[in-house]
Amino acid sequence: MNAISRRYLIPLFLAILVAMSTVGLVGCTGSDHSSRPTPPAFIKEGDPMDCSRGYKVSIQEATIFEPGAETEDSYTTSGVRVEDGIEIAYLGGGNKQGGIGARLAVGQSVTHEGVGTFTLLSISLEGKQPGVPGAGGSATFCFEPAPGYEVRSNL
Repeated sequence: MNAISRRYLIPLFLAILVAMSTVGLVGCTGSDHSSRPTPPAFIKEGDPMDCSRGYKVSIQEATIFEPGAETEDSYTTSGVRVEDGIEIAYLGGGNKQGGIGARLAVGQSVTHEGVGTFTLLSISLEGKQPGVPGAGGSATFCFEPAPGYEVRSNL
């Protein structure tokens, strides 16, 4: 398999896996199927909504976010919805070394070691069809790169 097809097939596979896990078709806690546990969601100290040290990125369901300049890290979101008045979204993805998968409420964060921290800032249900997974909702995250992590120039 050449590098170009691997670059597109791996993120596509991750997006499908995340979507399947959100609707309960597979039992996983993210894209990493190793014995390493998925980092838990947490609330950052100080103002969890402050994104002054990061990048605001919106990810539409079933699309892929690739933050790295020279890496194959890729992330997707699914399950964007309001549940009991709380805005939530699932974020999953990673690379060959590991991954994350977390159901986040607005203000909650998850860290992918060596890559960075993702904090859910808001969701948008515009264009989303009720009850249809992956049908157009989007989530806005603050992505704070880990020290030494090189982000894409167009981020």
